[in-house]
Amino acid sequence: KRHQSVGKSLAVLATEPLTTLSCAREIEKHGWGLATIPVDQGGVVDLALAKGTINSKTALVSSHLVNEETGAVQPISELVEAVREISPMVKIHCNGRAGIGRIPFSFADLGVDSLSLDTASIGGPSGIGVLIVKSGEVLAPLIHGAGADSRFDSTGISNAQIAGLGAACELPSLSASNSLLLANSIVKSELGRKCWTIGPENCAPGILNLCIESVLAEPFVIECGINGLLISPSSGCTSTAGKASHVLLAMGISESSALSSLRFSLSSDISGEEIGLGVAALAKSYADMSG
Repeated sequence: KRHQSVGKSLAVLATEPLTTLSCAREIEKHGWGLATIPVDQGGVVDLALAKGTINSKTALVSSHLVNEETGAVQPISELVEAVREISPMVKIHCNGRAGIGRIPFSFADLGVDSLSLDTASIGGPSGIGVLIVKSGEVLAPLIHGAGADSRFDSTGISNAQIAGLGAACELPSLSASNSLLLANSIVKSELGRKCWTIGPENCAPGILNLCIESVLAEPFVIECGINGLLISPSSGCTSTAGKASHVLLAMGISESSALSSLRFSLSSDISGEEIGLGVAALAKSYADMSG
């Protein structure tokens, strides 16, 4: 509401998490305009099309730094520059959740007005996160009751969760070499017709996304679990409903390929031996389902 003097319009990346898209659609119900910023075949924001999506009435733009599903890395600082050429007063938010522990970045270098983070995807506790805002920005509380002088909501804070988040931030960064080792091992394995949704060399460390054309992701993930390998469908929040991932569809990937896509995630302490065992379990699962 504070920025309605700019305009009543917001824009989000087409590949934003469903949590972000759902919030944007809810705001749209209250009379705000909603624009979706396209991405290219690599899942990266198309800056030229972004300029065509934004207008002088755009009050808020939201984009993730790293896509949790594909590993695509967004050029946030370039997006900020392009957006502010069109709407100088726009507020820009970045979801850095999947970037932390994977790629180097700083709030100052991104140039955004606010940045949200958590460490659940790299071994930290769930239910705790960080919101960084530019000095001078004032956010209205969502929960009231803590007193007029409190900067926190009425639920208080959890010291244990804060400590866990801090400890996770000190873990070693994920290694790109392990991602490439996994990718090379998968390429050499017997998995029928397969292709990467994004080339592994263009993904943030620790995230890979693979389409195996002859299998559906959901039953294949179950088979892999039986054989001791824990992976996920490309989008866990849509696959169980029998729907293709909106992220992959936005990249121009067909519905059938999206339903056959798998997401691999690596921890910072995984070994080459463990990667080899995982790929062997992957190949066995494919053979079991194909036989």
